[in-house]
Amino acid sequence: MTFYTKTEVRALIHKDLKKDTLNRWLKKIEEWTLYSFNEEIPTSSNYYVNGQPVKRKVYDETDIKHLQELYHLRVDKRLPLAYAIHKVFLTVEDFEKWKQGKWNREIEWQKLIEKEQ
Repeated sequence: MTFYTKTEVRALIHKDLKKDTLNRWLKKIEEWTLYSFNEEIPTSSNYYVNGQPVKRKVYDETDIKHLQELYHLRVDKRLPLAYAIHKVFLTVEDFEKWKQGKWNREIEWQKLIEKEQ
């Protein structure tokens, strides 16, 4: 699997996507949903400390597809950011709950933790 850095991903999503916009989107995705991005060593452009490559947030092909869809909904269709993020990064069932105001990140996180125990 290939892991891309944020800089590489930005170019793959859309040539006009600004760095600050992508940073804001990535932050909101992890704040508003249960989706989290991988923390690994990028396939290219490694950053080294004391001769060892450093792990950082990276993005795979699935993440890129989701982010391209988010770009389409947000920029091309001009949908609100919250709507677009929840539409792309939640399951269909959770998105329907969110639209009805019945989905809460903290409650869903607790359910996930309890399920794992």
